[in-house]
Amino acid sequence: MKAAITWIMCRVRRYRPDDNALRRPSDRLEAAALAVTAILLVLSVWPAVLVAEHVSEQERKDAAERHHVLATLLEDALAIPLSLGRGASPGKRVAVRWVTPEGEQRTGTVALQKAAGKGSTVRVWIDGAGELTTPPPTPGTIGFTSISTAVLVVMGAAWVLYGGFLGFRRALDRRRYAGWDRAWAQANARWRRPHQS
Repeated sequence: MKAAITWIMCRVRRYRPDDNALRRPSDRLEAAALAVTAILLVLSVWPAVLVAEHVSEQERKDAAERHHVLATLLEDALAIPLSLGRGASPGKRVAVRWVTPEGEQRTGTVALQKAAGKGSTVRVWIDGAGELTTPPPTPGTIGFTSISTAVLVVMGAAWVLYGGFLGFRRALDRRRYAGWDRAWAQANARWRRPHQS
């Protein structure tokens, strides 16, 4: 914990604005770039919230379109053993027929866990187009998905901004090292200049 606090304090001292005469213009540029990066990261929360709201709205819309219908088995469904081995199917896929709210007959397959005879009915979920689908997500699942989406958007923005800051700092470092090389070359030329007697 102490090491982390020390690291943070060193970074604060390195980038805080002050009247230190030893700070080069490139140091001040780097501090300004870090401040802009931090501001942009905070601003990325707004689009993340918008994306999360859009995802949540779409999930709720999809969930509202799904509903139960009764489907008729077109074949016998055998009982599935209670002890499913590794790699075993969680249920037998059985052909069924159902009628959409518009009155159109459709066929498909569903997985059943229990034995049922041909001609018996089971409840299945269909989507707005009348096709078989999975049960709608719960409100908790929708909330988790939207929060996860927002976090991923902010994390993506953080990686992009951090990469941009590192690239900018690398360009400044190249300028700084080139300046050091020029300064050392000039000093070397002065030190090696022959003295006139």
